[in-house]
Amino acid sequence: VKKGLKVIVDVTHHHKIKDVGITCAYMKKDDGVCPIYAAMQQEYEFTPDNLAHLEQYTHFEDEVGDKPQCRYQDECKSFKRLESGGNRFDDRCHITLYRHPPRARNLNLADNMHAFVMNTGDKKQNHSIYRPTSDDEKKYGWNKKDGYLAALIEEVIRNGFKSDLCLKCGPNEQCPHNENSLLTVVDEKMKHIRHQMVGCPLSRDLMLALVLYTGCECNYDLCRTQRNGDYHKWKWFDYCLYWGISWLSARE
Repeated sequence: VKKGLKVIVDVTHHHKIKDVGITCAYMKKDDGVCPIYAAMQQEYEFTPDNLAHLEQYTHFEDEVGDKPQCRYQDECKSFKRLESGGNRFDDRCHITLYRHPPRARNLNLADNMHAFVMNTGDKKQNHSIYRPTSDDEKKYGWNKKDGYLAALIEEVIRNGFKSDLCLKCGPNEQCPHNENSLLTVVDEKMKHIRHQMVGCPLSRDLMLALVLYTGCECNYDLCRTQRNGDYHKWKWFDYCLYWGISWLSARE
């Protein structure tokens, strides 16, 4: 696991909950082919305009599940360069065209933030963030350092993603470990100079939510369930992610 905190909260491209599915006009035609997507995929026509098109419009009913998978998967050189903090234009185009494994062991909180699911329409239509109660504070032992860390961990395990909390296990494995070793990454990022430079606004629960969202499998299930109108299954993940991004946005 590489040390380093890279958090970019400038969310420029949104997947709107109200606009689920294909939004590219070309894909909605009879042949179902986007010439821009095809040109980039087959002819390697990597231009700023083409990349902007792919980032602005969706080309699959499920951008995560239906997008073609890169044949190199986590050995992809473009994927590795971006995960290490690079910003090559051709790498960004490649990552937009193909699906890559979200399980990044270096866990840089940067490039995946563009996939953050949010409703940018009328705020009255947005589903309310869960509000913890006094009973929640007692049950999960809320404190300034950890926040609702116990609640978030409990939720991740209950929803079948215990392996996301373990650095020894791969995605979807039956994890036999109980130490939640991903928290070592959380603690490293809590102490990182970038976090200190903005005044250390995050508690451990908020930092864990950011790590889970940008580098683990459960982020896909969070997006999928909320698109389907289920906001209860991941209420703690949603709560911690919301406040983590809000605090960083306010301090940056």
